Amino acid sequence: SMAVVALADDGGGKQQSGGYGVRKRRLADLPTAESVAREAARRAVERIGARAVPTAKVPVVMHRDVAGAWLAEMSGAFSGEEVMKKSSWLTEKLGATIASPLVTIVDDGRLVTGIGTSRFDGEGFRTRRNVLLDRGACAMFVYDHYTARSCGTRSTGNASRGYGSVPGIGYHNLYIPAGADSPEAILKRVDRGFYLDDTGSFGFNEVTGDYSFQAQGFWIENGVKQFPVEGVTVASTSLEMLKLIAAVGSDLEFDGSICAPTLLISEMTVSGK
Repeated sequence: SMAVVALADDGGGKQQSGGYGVRKRRLADLPTAESVAREAARRAVERIGARAVPTAKVPVVMHRDVAGAWLAEMSGAFSGEEVMKKSSWLTEKLGATIASPLVTIVDDGRLVTGIGTSRFDGEGFRTRRNVLLDRGACAMFVYDHYTARSCGTRSTGNASRGYGSVPGIGYHNLYIPAGADSPEAILKRVDRGFYLDDTGSFGFNEVTGDYSFQAQGFWIENGVKQFPVEGVTVASTSLEMLKLIAAVGSDLEFDGSICAPTLLISEMTVSGK
């Protein structure tokens, strides 16, 4: 793994930060240290002059880093243990259409060179490719052996454990498969909206799926980023966000164990000044 956080000064003493990092299975697949540092620096410089915007309900283009982080937050809802306890916002949703047909979610323990790839899970069961969300439909939940037995089903090969812990439910390589639209094409579809490329203070409710984060990014007008934005909050619910996904980007990159491409969500609340 490799990560860099850069600071850019606007000349008036106010600094903006930009971070970029990658994780790979093989050392040979890592980008150069210079390229990682340049990307972090580019992100920091882009944020100079950031300001808040008025509160509005607008389309949100979610950068793939943020989309991956959202997927990580949502992952607990697909846990068979949480569903059994009725502490998941997907309880009683199995088989129901809960998202746009553009969206599929996969956990693949056999992905070639994946960060989380392993022939066996933490209990010795063979790993496999599990499709959790299939073109918008809630297709399955994941189990370790203990929870599967309690629920009258079989393990899905999702047991995870450390050297000093008992097994629990975890994931291998969790991702949203790439779509057909480039990030540039997705941006051009937005007449007026927000490009979300970083989040701040934690604001995800694992029981209800409510999503509310301090956010940074760019204001969009006529398909073009106009100026950097900070001091706002982006909010909705995960079920509503899943249903309102209007485009899935082609830019999926496996630079970690939980990944997603750029996403366009038709409407979210951006709360500003």
